[in-house]
Amino acid sequence: YKGDEIPKILKKYPSVKIDAFECSPRYSLILKKRLRQNKRVKIIDKAVSNFRGEKTFYETNLNGNGSLLPLNKISMRDYGSFNNEEYKVDSTTLDLFYKNKIVDILWLDVQGAEKMVLEGSKQTLKKLKAIFIEVSIDFDVDGIATLNWTGFAKEVLDISGKIKVNSTRPTVGNTTNDGSTL
Repeated sequence: YKGDEIPKILKKYPSVKIDAFECSPRYSLILKKRLRQNKRVKIIDKAVSNFRGEKTFYETNLNGNGSLLPLNKISMRDYGSFNNEEYKVDSTTLDLFYKNKIVDILWLDVQGAEKMVLEGSKQTLKKLKAIFIEVSIDFDVDGIATLNWTGFAKEVLDISGKIKVNSTRPTVGNTTNDGSTL
């Protein structure tokens, strides 16, 4: 939400250009002030989703944790989140935004709306060399993961090394590196 990763990426990759989508007016303003001098960064005041149009955005009490999805019970219980406000935002899909454009890498941090973004990115995903997605895998009361990668990934590897799946579908019983099972 503050774009802390952007200067690091720009330094490491001197020819990279970054499109940063931020639909929250308060965080978009922070990004624009912080990065206004850099011609390689463009801040886009839109949400990314599975359709173009108006969507409701839910700001929470936790900085940078707003989402196109309303808070669920797990977020409220485990993180103390609550809705501060909600408002309408303009939304687009990556397929529409990047139609006839080259995209090498996609970095997603969309607070639970990953599936919506990926659904609107089917053609864009075919062009990518890499995709980085911040996700939390929560388990429901029966112990079943609520994140379904079917049709989106050939390999899933989290940076903690706990989960690696070399198929499009993680299955219950797969053992993670720490010995636990999915």
